[in-house]
Amino acid sequence: INELMQTGTALENLSKPEIRIYPNPARNYITIQNAEGSTVTIIDPTGRLIRKFSITGNTHYEKINQLHSGYYILKINDSSDRELRGKLIVN
Repeated sequence: INELMQTGTALENLSKPEIRIYPNPARNYITIQNAEGSTVTIIDPTGRLIRKFSITGNTHYEKINQLHSGYYILKINDSSDRELRGKLIVN
């Protein structure tokens, strides 16, 4: 077990901090942490692309004050090609 942890990629994946998005529900902006190197896509309920942006630092602030109130899908593709999806609520 010790050799596997030292030589495999499992240790890298385990030590990678969890991506955090807050506040949710949000009004003026969202904060995205631990997603450096990721691409974020905001999609409306009909599947229409609303916004796409890249994260270059550990903490990213994205203004969302121009989005209409409602539910959105937030899709994050990280640097290891993992895709995460979540619901973003805009007040």
